[in-house]
Amino acid sequence: MKSFSPFALFAGVCAAQTISISGVVRDSAGGAIEGAVVELEKAGISTTSKVDGSFALAGDAATKDARLGLRVCSNAAPRVANGRLVITLEEGSLVEIGAYTVGGRKVYGSAERMQAGSHSVRIGRSRSAIRLYRIKTNRNEYSLKGILTETVTGGMLVANSETGTQAGAAKRRGLAEAIDDVIAATKQGWLKYRVRMTNSDTTGVEIEMIPSAGTVTDADGNVYQTVRIGTQVWTAENLRTTKLNDGTEIAEVIEADSWRGRTTAAYCYRPSTATSADTVKNGALYNWYAIETGKLGPAGWHVPSAGDWDSLQNYLIRNGYNWDGSTTGNKIAKSMAAKADWEPSLVLEAGDVDHEMWKNNSSGFSGIASGLRMAQSGPYGIDFSELGHYAEWWSSTEGSQGYARERKILRGYEDVRSEGWPKYAGLSVRLVKD
Repeated sequence: MKSFSPFALFAGVCAAQTISISGVVRDSAGGAIEGAVVELEKAGISTTSKVDGSFALAGDAATKDARLGLRVCSNAAPRVANGRLVITLEEGSLVEIGAYTVGGRKVYGSAERMQAGSHSVRIGRSRSAIRLYRIKTNRNEYSLKGILTETVTGGMLVANSETGTQAGAAKRRGLAEAIDDVIAATKQGWLKYRVRMTNSDTTGVEIEMIPSAGTVTDADGNVYQTVRIGTQVWTAENLRTTKLNDGTEIAEVIEADSWRGRTTAAYCYRPSTATSADTVKNGALYNWYAIETGKLGPAGWHVPSAGDWDSLQNYLIRNGYNWDGSTTGNKIAKSMAAKADWEPSLVLEAGDVDHEMWKNNSSGFSGIASGLRMAQSGPYGIDFSELGHYAEWWSSTEGSQGYARERKILRGYEDVRSEGWPKYAGLSVRLVKD
């Protein structure tokens, strides 16, 4: 009798992926918000919230595969067997792999450049019944589900899997298809809300929108949303201007050694986020010499000093924005982190699901993990830090011996940290109103 591999996947099932996600859009006081546009971004399915704030996203995501570059029904699609992920590449590519529980907790992750051909990557075994896998290459994305039932006999692990034609039975038992998408809610006068979704069949999603404090426009004409936090008004997006407020062009510097040796204003984009959509989302990285000009912000706005950052931090601590609700300590990172743009380990605790994050972005600051530039060249140097792990913003406060102060959020940590970086480093920038 033919036996099944321990982690057989549904890669061979070409049935449409059905989306059924519902919830409610509210303000911070619990009031319903009518007329918010709610969209599942990658699937391209959208709706508008009703008078009671409720919404329902329903549709067939398989029709969007061509637009997304998904190839879930391809013979070359990844498969998992005996604790290994088998990938066939038509050309060399950076391959990113993530394995998640159904609650969204990441249990495995890697990023490796691979040549054309077949590759077998060990991802380990687990006794958890379900794993959701996300595999991304230069050209394609795959979202797969592994179902495992197991018993232990005589000290040996005996695994049985459901595959292929059993997908219908699994669906009837309520095992939703894995997705890796983002729900976005937008409405005039409110900050855009984005949250990661990994489950195609989810109810009770709660979207809490925060009022916008208006907009501000930089020297390039880019428009940024702003948010009031205490007595301060902050930009809710990272700066991406290429000009100072007097119209002077800021030099774009790409090569690491040139960046490191520069002592005048410069900016750059991460090589992996060079599209227009990524630029809007992540912003640019600036050296501190650009901040030193005092001209990065439009009239009436400035790069925050260390004291401005302290005021923000102290307000959040005093007013219960710590993840545990306390008014002591500095566990405020999650209240400042945008829900959709961090790895799950920052925003989820064991047993949580994506729509039950610990008050993520409750302040409206919308921190994006855009990383930083360290400009270390050579075979063992690091030019750009890993995207998705760090959010670091300059202050206008100078340190000593070529350093300046900044604020950072690190993946997996709850506190906001204050450290110094060399002035040549490339960090994100936020603005605060005068």
